[in-house]
Amino acid sequence: MLVEKYTDINIFRPECNFSFDSVNVIATFDADVSPVLPYLNATLGGYAFDAATPTLTLKSSGKLVTIRPTSVAINGLKDQEEVQRVLNWLKNEINDTYEQRDSLQPSYTSRPLINVVAILKYLPRTNCRECGEPTCMAFAAKIRDGERTPEDCPPLTPEQREEFTAFLQASGWTALDADLW
Repeated sequence: MLVEKYTDINIFRPECNFSFDSVNVIATFDADVSPVLPYLNATLGGYAFDAATPTLTLKSSGKLVTIRPTSVAINGLKDQEEVQRVLNWLKNEINDTYEQRDSLQPSYTSRPLINVVAILKYLPRTNCRECGEPTCMAFAAKIRDGERTPEDCPPLTPEQREEFTAFLQASGWTALDADLW
């Protein structure tokens, strides 16, 4: 077991706007988790990995989870209950991955980012809002970040979706898990 507990958990509201309903958390590990970060990157499909720092950022359900050697920062959590659930999940993922590291292939690369304008070329550009986003540009950014897929754009025909998906996959894009925890 690499991480037994968190030695410090700081839950707070964003300083820029205390009226936000969500909370953020910064928690300190009781061990250095840097040896497991490339393996977590491989198993969890990290959004950004920096081996020099070392830092791994995950994205799930619009939340960012940034793991550093001795701490983790998570934004946009609902309440203290969700904070505890996500921190427990992360501790288990770190420990499980650490135990299995000999059978895993580490990944030292970040997720490829595609230019939003290149993605926009595959969308209808009508800002119809049928996808739930205010504009096609906003939807394109969500696709780039792996939060949405071509299937989420109702106006696209099956042929257009297929062509769009082929473009994204050729660029190394993959959709992120909707919810890791």
